[in-house]
Amino acid sequence: MNDILASPDPDDPSLEELFLKADRIGRKYQTPEEIEAFEQALKTEVEAISAQVDQQFPEQEVEMMDYSPASRSRKKPPLTKSRKTKSRKK
Repeated sequence: MNDILASPDPDDPSLEELFLKADRIGRKYQTPEEIEAFEQALKTEVEAISAQVDQQFPEQEVEMMDYSPASRSRKKPPLTKSRKTKSRKK
């Protein structure tokens, strides 16, 4: 019984298919101007969020961590100063 409940029904749409279907239905009842206005508002909101993230996390240096067993045996490189420390010495 549990196997039947755990296996998805092949006729059930995936989550992606449901989102695409909802998008098609929504676009059916919107004018091109409404769609354009929504997309412009969404773009503006995404840019504002991106600006906030960049402001709160200005660090541009990418930190890579390797947890593989081979990396544990190697000697770790010395830590370098962050960009924030360098800019304060002006």
